[in-house]
Amino acid sequence: MRNVLRIITLLSLRTAAMIVKVGAINAGTKYDVIPDETLLKVSVRTFDENVRAKVKKAIERIAAAESEASGATRPPEITQAETARFSRVGII
Repeated sequence: MRNVLRIITLLSLRTAAMIVKVGAINAGTKYDVIPDETLLKVSVRTFDENVRAKVKKAIERIAAAESEASGATRPPEITQAETARFSRVGII
């Protein structure tokens, strides 16, 4: 959960236009057993490729730091599933 809070905090630390959303958290199947792994699905939307790259690096740093701090036996695995394209639309 600390990962989620720190990722969401990215919004308050940056001034560029962006959306960072944790859309899904999947961890374990039992309420009383600590799972071996957790899957976070994070969506990042920006107009600027440079901002997107900085946010991605920040998420990687957060995941690595939290993984190390919690004594994980392996580093986090981060994959980019897809990149959505959108354009600016004028507001009337």
